[in-house]
Amino acid sequence: MDLILELSSSAVRRLHLQSLITLIQQHQVPPDDISTRILEKLPTDNVRYKYLDSLPANINVCSTGAIKKTSKKTARFVQYIVKRNPCLQPGIAYIVEKHKESGAYAGVFTEVAYNGHNAVIKSIEELDAGLYEIVTQMYLSEQLEQLKSDVNKEKAAVYKNIKVPSILFLKRVIRQRCMVDVCMEKAKGIEISSLPSELASLIAFAHVCKALWHLQRDYNFMHRDLSGKNVMYDAAEKTVTFIDFGFSCVNPLAQQSWQDPDQTFFKQYDGIETFASKCTNRSLDLCTLIAHQAFSKVPWFVQETEKMKRELKKVIDDSPKTFAKNELRLPVGNSSQTPKGRALDRQQFTAIDSPNWSLGNLLTGEHEYFHWWLYNMVEFPIEQWYPEQVLTRVLQVIPIAEWFAIRRNWTTMFDATIMPKGIRIEIRDSNHEFNNMVGILLKLHRKNQLTLQFVEKIVHVPVSICHKNNIISEKLNSNSLFLI
Repeated sequence: MDLILELSSSAVRRLHLQSLITLIQQHQVPPDDISTRILEKLPTDNVRYKYLDSLPANINVCSTGAIKKTSKKTARFVQYIVKRNPCLQPGIAYIVEKHKESGAYAGVFTEVAYNGHNAVIKSIEELDAGLYEIVTQMYLSEQLEQLKSDVNKEKAAVYKNIKVPSILFLKRVIRQRCMVDVCMEKAKGIEISSLPSELASLIAFAHVCKALWHLQRDYNFMHRDLSGKNVMYDAAEKTVTFIDFGFSCVNPLAQQSWQDPDQTFFKQYDGIETFASKCTNRSLDLCTLIAHQAFSKVPWFVQETEKMKRELKKVIDDSPKTFAKNELRLPVGNSSQTPKGRALDRQQFTAIDSPNWSLGNLLTGEHEYFHWWLYNMVEFPIEQWYPEQVLTRVLQVIPIAEWFAIRRNWTTMFDATIMPKGIRIEIRDSNHEFNNMVGILLKLHRKNQLTLQFVEKIVHVPVSICHKNNIISEKLNSNSLFLI
């Protein structure tokens, strides 16, 4: 599927793809020439940059047109207000130069204001990979925005809480070399890896599971680099925002996926339908996020990673996919370099040659506990780490009061498949007939009640008077009760 052709006319203009689309429709563009043609069409003077020490509190755009149409007296008053409350000029990107971060593949200005938007500017050196990232992000951003008005009200409501930043402009910039600046909306919320506690991380992670379940169902989406730095969570609005789509793939029609043709990690084979080519490994993204969180020693994620590694080793050992397993064997060659050195040169982080091999066994030193080994695992999905199954486990270790937001607009799937079974709930209210008694949770009821089964009676109980066993940190709090 050529995702470029699925973009709106507005997006096509913003990304300067008009002439390229014409050529694609006329079958005149060879695949290896797409990025070159885009780069040729990108302007260098469409947006002026202005550098500041800090952004003003008010980043709204000045409305000069309104002043011109008013009387002189009113105009003077408006100018006075503007002077007292400075605004920014349209068409200019205001950049705080000192707020710049460097990543593996791009640099990012993290404090930018453009046309009333809080934004970031990502500078890409290699447009070959950048093209696929830009189009994927723009496509998903537009799709999610459209889904907010879907005729299916539950679906529309769910996608109000799943976000992908829109791209505001592209610009060709000559620094030490020719680069492409991609300005996009700034994601709201906090990086999952920066949340202040294990509980906060787990609650955010539960919402990520829900978001991924929907994106996989509707778009065959894989992020494929879902570290805790590439997904944001806004606790106030319960929103999940995905960023950094350089490794991503999407296959909404379940035909030909849209993805970077670089096959360093996600190899494709002629005549063989693979999880990489179809973009359908449903466990890889959550496994990556879990392993990344485990690196920060968050206990629940550490335990999940250990279980994941054991299960994935069994899956690989039992797999009949010779073509995929061969990629995990040490390469042979005549050079003086060791087999391990040759493997690392080709970005291979696991070797399965010996019977007692372990995942990530080629990573040593400071990299030993990195999650990089998962980049080689796209052909080995593990069902226990599909979003719905992981979510069932994480629900058991977060307060039930948090379940309601996750269940919202997803009731059928949540009640039938995801909600943990057999959860024991204790009522603590001296005025309640079942005070200090334990019942079994049957389901959530309305917005803030639980339906509990006692010996011969089913009752609806406000969640505020209910308690369940807290197993977030088993070693420290195995006997404690957690207020929900």
